[in-house]
Amino acid sequence: MALNLELLIGAVKVYGAPLYGPTADVDYGQIETAGQYPVVDGSLVIESDAGIMYVPIRRSVLESAGFNPATYMFRIGGFKALRDADGTYNGTAWAVAQGEIKTFAY
Repeated sequence: MALNLELLIGAVKVYGAPLYGPTADVDYGQIETAGQYPVVDGSLVIESDAGIMYVPIRRSVLESAGFNPATYMFRIGGFKALRDADGTYNGTAWAVAQGEIKTFAY
């Protein structure tokens, strides 16, 4: 009998599968100038009258070849989780439920 991947995917935890869709479900717009906001610990730091916001940068952007936060033109959007997931990143625990929208710079 050949391996039935569809049955297997439903029975085990899948590692490396995309957690969020490739395009934003909600678009908050693009920053006006590259380097306008500092990047600290993988987040875009935006100051406004409302306070300081830390917008996590999508890992695919952080790990892309030649990524330079001083020249990168970030967009900010909400991405819908394709599945339940949890883990630890830089020592901080995180969790997301399928269908939940998380905001990222990309």
